[in-house]
Amino acid sequence: MNDNEKMIIDSIINNTDTMFNVTDDEEAVYNSINGHFNFLKENIGQFVTFEDASFSWMENIYLPLHNALMNSPYTIGFPKKKIDKLFFEVCDNWYFMAQKDENTMASDAVINYFKNFSNRAGRLFIKAYSVA
Repeated sequence: MNDNEKMIIDSIINNTDTMFNVTDDEEAVYNSINGHFNFLKENIGQFVTFEDASFSWMENIYLPLHNALMNSPYTIGFPKKKIDKLFFEVCDNWYFMAQKDENTMASDAVINYFKNFSNRAGRLFIKAYSVA
């Protein structure tokens, strides 16, 4: 990570409603944005900067997934898991689901993750969430 990328990452972390912190999550945020950066470079057919990719990541990855998680019963399904770790796990799940169906939404990834990995209470609550 170069100095410019570090500045971008730290700015993003400081603007994510305490979802992430620089000490624990800087590398994970960087890796997630860098993966998105590589995806964009391969798929949009035009020059993309890391800054472009970071804005795209915020809009297309972070915000939808953040909203889906905040509207889910994550504290019930994963009572001991920190939200930042859960975010990246669900983000990875979303990526793999999208490989099979590019129309997969963030909420689909949250529901799928709960159904497969949460405790029993979380699985019960996610049923109500998924029909709401």
